[in-house]
Amino acid sequence: MYAGEIDLLPGERVLWAGEPVHRPILARGDAVIVPIGLLLAAAGVVLLGQHRTDQLSMILVAVLLVVGVYAAVLRPFLRYLALGKTTYAITDNRVITTSGLFRTRERSDELAGLGTPEVRPGRSATGTIVFSECPAMLMGIGQPARVRDQLVKAIERARRLAVAPLASTDWRALPAPDQEFDAAFLIFAAHELRHHEARVQLFREVARVLRIGGELVLVEHSRDWANFLAFGPGFLHFFSEGTWQNAANVAGLTVRLHRTVTPFVHVFVFQRQ
Repeated sequence: MYAGEIDLLPGERVLWAGEPVHRPILARGDAVIVPIGLLLAAAGVVLLGQHRTDQLSMILVAVLLVVGVYAAVLRPFLRYLALGKTTYAITDNRVITTSGLFRTRERSDELAGLGTPEVRPGRSATGTIVFSECPAMLMGIGQPARVRDQLVKAIERARRLAVAPLASTDWRALPAPDQEFDAAFLIFAAHELRHHEARVQLFREVARVLRIGGELVLVEHSRDWANFLAFGPGFLHFFSEGTWQNAANVAGLTVRLHRTVTPFVHVFVFQRQ
């Protein structure tokens, strides 16, 4: 990745840019997922060997084989190929990861919100940089210690320059009066509320602090085939488009806009009437 290929924010500058030098076939999470996939595939082979011909058994065999082979073989292989198209950039504000076979996914993490960077050593003087309490990582890069030292300095500087300190609050009772804001944003966060009633309660609280005509922008992955191919069984952690629209309708919000920005990410704009 070159500086000219990055969509920089006004005044933002690139401190480091690179790509994976070493592409590991298996990652740490595969220690659990791959054995489960092998077990599922083996169960499918056993059922297939019993020569059952009823429709339910054939569907079960197909599901076990497809999910098992994907988890044990296809998922690591696709990730290996995707790493060949992955690029990283560290700016004075963010860590940016562009990944996917066609570079269709971009992850951007604010430096001020990242934890302490640590190096997991790899082969041939390469390594992976991970952050405490954050899923972001720079996998298989060269000179990881030097990049980590740059990150430590950049994170410290970003925290000093932060406009306001980070603070937590209760989403059930937002610290704002009624009709205070024109817009609110929920970006890759609301799916952590696993129950429908909790999501409705959050949307109602957001609607309370929005002015009439105010908008809630929701950005989420969806529980669909595209995200299944990208995340495997992890796609079940996301919710369907209908689930979000239903929660918004119950909370008194209407859908003004729904579009996809990549095959994996959906953007909803809900409006308070």
